[in-house]
Amino acid sequence: VSNILGSDGLQLLIGKPLTCYSDNTAAINTIKQVVVNARNRHYDRWLHFGREMFLEKFCHPDWVSTKLMVADVFTKALDKTTFLKFRAALLNLDYEGYPPELHEMIH
Repeated sequence: VSNILGSDGLQLLIGKPLTCYSDNTAAINTIKQVVVNARNRHYDRWLHFGREMFLEKFCHPDWVSTKLMVADVFTKALDKTTFLKFRAALLNLDYEGYPPELHEMIH
């Protein structure tokens, strides 16, 4: 993202660390404190990459409720209301159904 928007791309100033939102507390905890066991061994590469970005202070993982996870519009079948809410958030449009937390995150 920063290569596209930052010095190599659109020349926008990108504040670091970037906030990477996730609704998976186990993933966030694993990035912040690496503990490898049989349950997380299968995503070893992702773990190393996420941990490297965190240690280099490039990004900071932060938890967000599943009800506010806008990226779900790309990965899940959503009901119409949720889809319209997330679509409006992605397009930076006003939408009366925004929860206050989501409105603060995107504006």
